[in-house]
Amino acid sequence: MAGQSNADELKKLAELRDSGVLSPEEFEAQKARLLAGPSPVSTPAPAPPPPPPQRVPTPPIVSPTAPAAPRPAVKQASAKKKKRRGWTVLVLLVIIIVIIIVAVSSGSKSPATHAQKAAAFNSFESSVKSGLNSCNVATQDVQVELGLVLQAGNAASTSDLVQLDTAAKNAQAPCDDTQDNALLNMETESVPGTLSGLSGLSNAPTDAGTWATDTGKVLHDIENLAQSSGSAVGLTSQLDGDVSNVNNDQSTLNSDFQAAASSLNITFNGLGLAKWSS
Repeated sequence: MAGQSNADELKKLAELRDSGVLSPEEFEAQKARLLAGPSPVSTPAPAPPPPPPQRVPTPPIVSPTAPAAPRPAVKQASAKKKKRRGWTVLVLLVIIIVIIIVAVSSGSKSPATHAQKAAAFNSFESSVKSGLNSCNVATQDVQVELGLVLQAGNAASTSDLVQLDTAAKNAQAPCDDTQDNALLNMETESVPGTLSGLSGLSNAPTDAGTWATDTGKVLHDIENLAQSSGSAVGLTSQLDGDVSNVNNDQSTLNSDFQAAASSLNITFNGLGLAKWSS
């Protein structure tokens, strides 16, 4: 069937050549094609295999009970920040507490009443009297012995002079704040806060100490007088001057308390200090 078909085709091609439709070269080309037979059908190349599926990496599973540890630097910075925050809160709390305490104290603090001031005055007066008591009592004994010697004049016995000398020596220690603690404590005592601002009272401890010091000078003068064995039974100018100072000290000290008592409208009867005779 294929040969017959080729012959028919050649016959048609020859007719076309003879009729001039095909040139001899075209005829030969068509003839060669028929004689060569049909061109083999090319088999399509097999399709390349599909690429293997890409493997998607599986993220690591993090256990909820075991969180990843933060880096040390981050952990330390966080700890320091928490510590600073804690100190800041503590300081603020302390400031608030102090403000509350001050506010409560200011609100609850009321001025001292007249009765409270009077009680404080009496207590302070008693404290000063107590500090001066030993010196005051000792000088009273000296004044008694001195009066006997002055009364006897040139007739004063050796025994009178010895007793005067002994009394003067015994009185020197209680009138010396380096030897008598009660006197020293009185000199350094502060005026109670309820009496602050009262005229003169703040000077009382110092003035009391001055009185004791000048009293010691008088005692020393009397001791010298007693040791003169009666040759100078009259008061010397030195003794007169020291006695005058002591009496002035006593007046100043009483004035300190009297001024405060007048401000408080209360009675002050003096400290009971012995007055020297000149």
